[in-house]
Amino acid sequence: MARRRRPRLAAALVAVAVANLASIFVASAEPALSFTSEAQAGAALPTSSDAFVFDGSTSDIARQLYLRHAAGETVDPVLPNSIPASVTARLAPLTVSYDNLPGLLQRALLWDSGYVISPDNDAVQIWTLGGRSMANLAVSTVEYATTGCTALYCGQPDNSSYSANEFCSGPQMLTAAKCLMDDFDSDASSHLAMWSNGGDPDMVPQIRAVLHGWRDLSTNASYLVYAVHTMSANAEPAYGTCNANGYGSLVVPCYPLSNTSSDVVAVMAAPVASPWLTTWIKKYQPTTDATVSSDSESDGSGFNLWLLIPIILSALAAAALIFAAVFKKRRRLRSVYWQRDSPADSDCSGRKSKPSGPLTAPRQAAINRTSLRRTEQETIGEFNRTLRLPGDDDNASQVEEPSPDFDEVLPRPRRNTAPIHMATGIVRAIQYLHSREVIHRDLKARNVLLTKRLQPKLIDFGASRLVAPYDMSAGIGTPFWTAPEVLEGTEYTEKADIYSFGVLLTELDTCEAPFHSTLGPNGDKMKPFLILKQVVDGLLRPSLSDACPPRIRKAADACFQHDPKLRPSAAELVELLGG
Repeated sequence: MARRRRPRLAAALVAVAVANLASIFVASAEPALSFTSEAQAGAALPTSSDAFVFDGSTSDIARQLYLRHAAGETVDPVLPNSIPASVTARLAPLTVSYDNLPGLLQRALLWDSGYVISPDNDAVQIWTLGGRSMANLAVSTVEYATTGCTALYCGQPDNSSYSANEFCSGPQMLTAAKCLMDDFDSDASSHLAMWSNGGDPDMVPQIRAVLHGWRDLSTNASYLVYAVHTMSANAEPAYGTCNANGYGSLVVPCYPLSNTSSDVVAVMAAPVASPWLTTWIKKYQPTTDATVSSDSESDGSGFNLWLLIPIILSALAAAALIFAAVFKKRRRLRSVYWQRDSPADSDCSGRKSKPSGPLTAPRQAAINRTSLRRTEQETIGEFNRTLRLPGDDDNASQVEEPSPDFDEVLPRPRRNTAPIHMATGIVRAIQYLHSREVIHRDLKARNVLLTKRLQPKLIDFGASRLVAPYDMSAGIGTPFWTAPEVLEGTEYTEKADIYSFGVLLTELDTCEAPFHSTLGPNGDKMKPFLILKQVVDGLLRPSLSDACPPRIRKAADACFQHDPKLRPSAAELVELLGG
């Protein structure tokens, strides 16, 4: 308990400092509001001379709305059933009320903050790929072409043309989607295009959330896609038709939250705000709060800068205590748990990627720091799990001491023997599980620990289960390590573990995450969704290095058989790796 008190004390000091700062600013109401307003960053407003045309090639709806505002257009207020908290929080420092904004700015603010309007007038949240701006969600014609869908081409009054989807399945359309939309109520599915470009340069875009759900009569498969539509419902042409004598409109497809895997959700985030929109909002600040008057400064009612001194000192003291506590803990752990040579001697110490899952950004960190952090006493309890299997006695298999992570300490200098030695130890553990009708279901380098003698220990049985043929179609594990039949959602057996073991062998050989350098046809890094699709279709598998030991290569090739029945058993792999 003594080790936890220093960080807690430091955290308490930081909290006190923050509380003091808050109380200082609240003490003088009017200057505080104006001070916050002045601190808000802004940027130059768009102008009509900018090289910008709202033709469906961009989703910068906020910019188009401002240009229509500058041209003198007005619309009715946009008042959803409830104003999103994030929108209110964005306005609060500027001392602006949502109700006092003009309709065009209300619509622009909702869009830029990541919200659209449902048929029931609810504000529906949108998350974007990597947290990108809402201005960068449009699917270009080139991106649409990569989905394998066909397009309908239509003319526009200015002699240009626009495109809309024609024949396209839900999964095909979503391979190009860059957003995730929250679920919303809708009485029926629309019979409109779920992707389109084009648009009238002088239009005032809508921000409508539309549900597209249908059943493919040829395959009997059901699909669900959400989309943002920018044309009013009574003006937009039906699916498969052109807008006669009219313009097209931007339609942006999005993943539906309730029907999307956690791996896709993990790469979505709240969109980054556009700084110039703050400048537009500031035009509607109350004039009495726009600036701090010089009179308030002269009579002493302004903010006293001398009060910053105790705040800064408190923060510095807290930081010093935190640093001292962390340094002492790491120094002690280094002497107790880490008595190997420098990890710089490892073949994989210069690795560029970390086998931590397909949708987690790779990060470079010193191996000894990461391993020490994972062996903190608070974390050891989580690793020290016991797997009790039917037919065993009271002596359960368990991790009895903290060990470095396998994916952090991959083979040391003897590459020809160390990988085979480690691989054999891991597959023996798999053989033990399979002999008791247990499937691990989450095999990867991160779930293997090493003893001080580099003996592998298999951990993390949170996803494992006894074989139950009536319920063996639920996907479990990390996608890039997962067998094709599991990704496809069909029934699987213990041979799914064998495929995952093959992926682990590639980690052992390359010291990289699987598919870390897989490129698409255009030379760019292939999207995870496309990689998984090709894995399911049997067109792609993790690669090995040119220097891979022959036995490792032969074992991996056998594990990657697309037909699970053709993969070897764990016992056969033990024999194969043993030479």
